[in-house]
Amino acid sequence: NGTLMLDEIGDMPMELQVKLLRAIQQQEITRVGGTRPIRLNIRFIALTNSDLEEKIANGTFRQDLYYRLNVIPIHVPPLRERLADIKPLCDYFISIFSRKYNRTFTLTEKQYDYMRQYQWPGNIRELENIIEYLVLCSSGVEQVNNNLITSLLHISQEQEAVPSSPGDFNEAVARFEKQLLERTLAESDSLRDAGKKLNINASTISRKIKQYNIRYPASGKKSGE
Repeated sequence: NGTLMLDEIGDMPMELQVKLLRAIQQQEITRVGGTRPIRLNIRFIALTNSDLEEKIANGTFRQDLYYRLNVIPIHVPPLRERLADIKPLCDYFISIFSRKYNRTFTLTEKQYDYMRQYQWPGNIRELENIIEYLVLCSSGVEQVNNNLITSLLHISQEQEAVPSSPGDFNEAVARFEKQLLERTLAESDSLRDAGKKLNINASTISRKIKQYNIRYPASGKKSGE
């Protein structure tokens, strides 16, 4: 008579997948050492960062269980695709850890901009851990310097941040576009690879490189190289 949340369902061993499927299909379980089945009235919520369709193809996840669980799919984009959420999430975690450690802490607008530059491979858990660390490092002065944040996030202070008050719209769009291209190119093996990540043609990226005078080692090569 409740909700059962199954985290990282994609990592569940095959033998447990069989038992879970049986419980969902028959809506009952038998306790270890028990003899009588227990009827269930449970809402299942399954979470995963894995590509379950790929796991099905590899034979590590049951297709029948996938279809049983995938009734109402909800896709939550990674934090790097939700820049507008970063500031309220920072404020939320600041309020939690400020109360926990009995100290006041704030981030500057520039520091929020640094947060928006980072890729956040660990998503919200990583953001939560960093905010807790920053609150602990504030040492009663209520803030930390920019060097600490850029060092934690492995970004350069010289890199132009996405402004919180951008001013002219066209200039703000151009700054963001240049920053996004530079970041994607740095993480890509070729223009074609970058194009796939951004869902644009490699020729468009090549033109943007010239437009924004972006330093890119492969800019003189063909778009697929």
